[in-house]
Amino acid sequence: MKPIDLTLMEEKTGFNFYNLVSKTERIVETIEELKTHNNLFINKENEEPQISKKMALFLLIIVTVIIGFSAKFYVSSIEEHATSVSVAMKDKMEFAICITVGSLIQIMLFVIPLLVILGWNIGQPISLNFEIFKTVYLLISVLLSNYLVQ
Repeated sequence: MKPIDLTLMEEKTGFNFYNLVSKTERIVETIEELKTHNNLFINKENEEPQISKKMALFLLIIVTVIIGFSAKFYVSSIEEHATSVSVAMKDKMEFAICITVGSLIQIMLFVIPLLVILGWNIGQPISLNFEIFKTVYLLISVLLSNYLVQ
C-alpha cells in the first residue's frame, strides 16, 4: 500500500470510530431519558381525546388537499423560474426579465392584498405603511426594473 492510501484509511477508520462512539453515547442518553421520564409515555386511561376520529379523518383529508394545491403552485412557480433561467442562459435577457417582472407583478397584485384581507379576518391587521428606507429601496427597484424592461 502507498503511504497516502494508509493515511486515508486511518482517517476513515478514525472517523467511523468517532461516529460509532458518539452515536452509542446518544443511544445511551436516550435510554436513560426514557427510564427517568417514563411518565410522559404512559397512556392514561381516563384521558379523553380532544377531537373525534371522524373529525380527525376529516381534517386529515382537508389538509392533504390543501398541501396538494400548494405543491402544485410551488411546482409551477419553480417551472417558471427555471424557464427564466434557461432563457437567460440563451442570451435572451429581455424575455427572462419579462418573465421575472410578470411573476413579481402577479404577487404584488394578488398575494399582498389577499394577505391584507386575511389579516383583517383573523384579527391581525397587516400595515403597508413602510419606513422611509424601505420606500426609497422600493422606488429604486421599480425604477431599475422599468429601465431594464424598456
